[in-house]
Amino acid sequence: MSNTVIALLIITLCGSMYHVMAAVCGILFYLRRKRDIPGSIWPKAACLKPLCGYDFETSLNLKSFLDQDYPDYEVVFGTAKKEDGAYQEAYSICSEDRSVHCKAVFGEVGDGGNPKVRNLRNIEGHISPAAEVVVLSDSDTRVTKDYLKSMVAPISSDPTVGAVTSIYRVENTSSLGGIMEALSVETTFVPGVLVVSTISGLKYAFGASIAIRRSDFLEAGGFRAIEDYLADDYKIGKIIYERQKRVVLSPYVVSVISTNQGLKDTFTHLLRWSRTIRACEPIGYFFSIISYSPLWALIAFKAIGTNPVGWTVLVGTCLIRIFSAALVAAAIGSRGGLIRAILAPVWDLLSSLLWLGGLIINQVTWRGVRYKVLSDGRMAGIQ
Repeated sequence: MSNTVIALLIITLCGSMYHVMAAVCGILFYLRRKRDIPGSIWPKAACLKPLCGYDFETSLNLKSFLDQDYPDYEVVFGTAKKEDGAYQEAYSICSEDRSVHCKAVFGEVGDGGNPKVRNLRNIEGHISPAAEVVVLSDSDTRVTKDYLKSMVAPISSDPTVGAVTSIYRVENTSSLGGIMEALSVETTFVPGVLVVSTISGLKYAFGASIAIRRSDFLEAGGFRAIEDYLADDYKIGKIIYERQKRVVLSPYVVSVISTNQGLKDTFTHLLRWSRTIRACEPIGYFFSIISYSPLWALIAFKAIGTNPVGWTVLVGTCLIRIFSAALVAAAIGSRGGLIRAILAPVWDLLSSLLWLGGLIINQVTWRGVRYKVLSDGRMAGIQ
């Protein structure tokens, strides 16, 4: 057996071991999810919802944040422009709802490169001074009544915790684009988060949902400190961590409602994800190619040939990949993910192309606007 074949087998084995580890971490995460939310003194919370455009089922997504089992909270929806369809919908919802302090605002503050952060800076100016915890979430997220308590509990019960973030599952995947998005989340993003959070702890946050102690965030520079960065969610967690505060993973899993966009838009979206991750963790991103074990197994199979050893390596690697993906899907409560797990080996092959694109491309498209990503992760609009 040649040195090349041995090297390929070692890489394939390392990739498979990573996914076995992810499955184990998934089981541990599932056990955490089953625990009751600890009793706590609940500080006033402010939910900030930056919006841009009226997506699929936006109304249902927004309304889910107005029906929380939490004693004192407010929700502020915001868009860059009053003419945005999302503002009109949010304004209508707030006009009808009387159960919580809810408002819809529009406008931007600052001239930073990230339009979402300009929106957030404007929203922040409309929240109550009494709010001790700020909770951020994307417009395509939908939650249940226990969401706020799950996100705030770690902060209110432990002064060493400065930020709480959560993973998510993709729902309503009725198109090929939606399936691709779900596979990316369930088989690439979530396993990585579970492994890192279990073994070494988090140093960053994820955009689907973030809760931060307001005083810690303001002392770290607030939104102004991250206004030029592509990965604003990553930077929020990072600046909190750099202030010697812990970033923890919530046991709550947020539901992201897929807009079921076309293949081209989905690919553009996933490529932006890849480029964002590379900007945040360039070394980790480069070595993440090892986790695509079916890719290496296929290369090893070509090198070994169609003999029992080659088939054992290829089939065994794919079965491990499918089984681990199913366990992770079960851990986050994704029923569709249990079925999609069979596609995990195929997705790894496609995802390796996204990995390559993220490695060599320095531009991203976000909400129809092209940006250049600088070496430090800052972004600049392309005229």
